[in-house]
Amino acid sequence: MYVTVGRLASSQIPPGSPVITGPQIIVLNSQITLLCTSPGGNPTPTVKWFKDDTEITTGISTTISGTAVTTSLTFTASSYYHLKVLECQAENGVLVNPLTTSRYVEVNFSPQAPTLTGPTTLTPGQQGIWTCISANGYPAGIMTMRNQKKSTQFTSEFSSTSVFNRTFFDVTGTLSWSPVIVNNGDTICCDVTHTTTLGSIPQTVCKLISVTHSTVLCGENIDKFNTKWGITAEKNLVTLPCNGNYTGSVSRYCSNGGKWMEPDYSQCTRKAIQNIHEQSAKLLSGESVDSTVSTILENLENTTSENNELRSGDLVTSSAVLDDIVRYVTDNTEKLSVNQLEIFGSVCNNILDERNHQLWEELNDEGLNGVPSVVKAVTDYNEVFHNVIDGEFATIVQKENIGLFLISFTSCAHV
Repeated sequence: MYVTVGRLASSQIPPGSPVITGPQIIVLNSQITLLCTSPGGNPTPTVKWFKDDTEITTGISTTISGTAVTTSLTFTASSYYHLKVLECQAENGVLVNPLTTSRYVEVNFSPQAPTLTGPTTLTPGQQGIWTCISANGYPAGIMTMRNQKKSTQFTSEFSSTSVFNRTFFDVTGTLSWSPVIVNNGDTICCDVTHTTTLGSIPQTVCKLISVTHSTVLCGENIDKFNTKWGITAEKNLVTLPCNGNYTGSVSRYCSNGGKWMEPDYSQCTRKAIQNIHEQSAKLLSGESVDSTVSTILENLENTTSENNELRSGDLVTSSAVLDDIVRYVTDNTEKLSVNQLEIFGSVCNNILDERNHQLWEELNDEGLNGVPSVVKAVTDYNEVFHNVIDGEFATIVQKENIGLFLISFTSCAHV
């Protein structure tokens, strides 16, 4: 039901209800045209497009055919439009409120190339666990696993789950299988089909396995983070999903002589810290106006405090957040404030604390950037503040077992 303005003149006719037409599947970076048509009305209605209650004025074209008015919206399907609502309004002054209709936009984009982790050398009958990850796709891809050499599909041995992470899907598949000697030289493949962006050709990753009678094994072991490592043949890298409230995977090498090496947790990140990284990445890309620098830093400060045990992946991701913040304030100096500096320094103190010394050593052993990335973030942040805010902030924070780090805020005491 609609309400008219005053009494209708005999020639006044409300606009026809607008109708949106256009492609049902929208693929990233494609050129899209949506049409909104109001079939008639007197006076001739105006038809407009809106996003987030703001009129869209670019990519707009209006045509009139008889009494019907059509306004087209042409745009490049980017992440800016993903999971957003576009609204079309038609009005001609006859009704109190315009007539509206809307279109929920889902931008389809292919996932990253899948990764396949798991043992490459096993003894006959030893259970192996292989994990295939297809990340950052929309909608979720369809994952299967197969034995390429035997031309068979894994069915009961394979399972997969998809998780929606705000704007994209991650799909994780797990194969639990105990090969025997006839499987020596077989190739395990993971296929991900994403028909809306890649058609019928799947993304594929494969791993060759060896099945031998080696008697040199690493025994069952539970590490300090309570990850259980099963019996594994020597010279074999094992990868498992991170346990608890963590995302990602952890790997561990069974070396010559059946000796476990230290596990690599650099790909394990606490979900709370991963969410903070997603916020900082959106802030940097301009996709988010809800999060502020101060809020992101405060959340990271709380999550990395001494009350929370960290893993090496937490340090890597926290460093990435600091780098995002530095890059953002470099280009948006009006977003700087003095209180941010103290919080920034507190986050650095948290992740560079002596309790994390061994974790930084592990990252160094893995050849990852580690501590230098934090030092660079600190010095770059200092430079931005020095250029924008009067006065030089130069305080040195000493960490006995880590090294010398420059922090730039006057209120910080020497440690």
